[in-house]
Amino acid sequence: GEGTLRLVRAAGKLAPFGGVGVDGMAVQDFETVKTAFSKIPGLRDVATGGLAYVVSIGGVSMPKVMMNPTVDVRVINEGADAVALDGSGRVLGAPIRRGEVVFEGPVRSCLFSTIPYWGFGAKVFPFADPRGDRFNLRIVDIDSVDVALHLRSIWKGTYQSPKVRDFLVETVRLELGRPMALEVAGDPGGIHRELVLSLHPEPIRVVDYHAPLPPVE
Repeated sequence: GEGTLRLVRAAGKLAPFGGVGVDGMAVQDFETVKTAFSKIPGLRDVATGGLAYVVSIGGVSMPKVMMNPTVDVRVINEGADAVALDGSGRVLGAPIRRGEVVFEGPVRSCLFSTIPYWGFGAKVFPFADPRGDRFNLRIVDIDSVDVALHLRSIWKGTYQSPKVRDFLVETVRLELGRPMALEVAGDPGGIHRELVLSLHPEPIRVVDYHAPLPPVE
């Protein structure tokens, strides 16, 4: 049915999801694998489906990520109260007020989304609410070994680890230890040492936002 969807503003772009670190690399690698599959007889039919997605994440993106050094990140709340979540999505501790530090430490990627699903039914952001007044900030320090061992639970959105930290936030500023590439819904968003992510005030009307995206034939 119809509903509304909130978008996040990042570096002048609006999108339901994006991030610095793993996110953009995975999108680019998926396109590369998809193109390679499409040229191989017998694999053309699965070129745009979940298999290419799994191969690109497990075989291409994650080995790169494991080689990536972590980056020190400091996340400061610049909006309404933020909250930290535990692995089941329950609120942890007191609200994080404007001006307070949401998170500080070394990470591999900082991802954000207002929608739970990220292509082919992968529930990458289990605590995102398309109609909510916060977006899901997911701070990740897992490497390719973690992904290989836990791909199924990561896919289903049930994976829990101290290396994955979830927050619900309205506006945050990311201060990065080195310049990082931003990806916004799969498109390049420039290189940044500092980045403000904010929930766009106006929702947009959409159809069936809860459904996982089917493989494109």
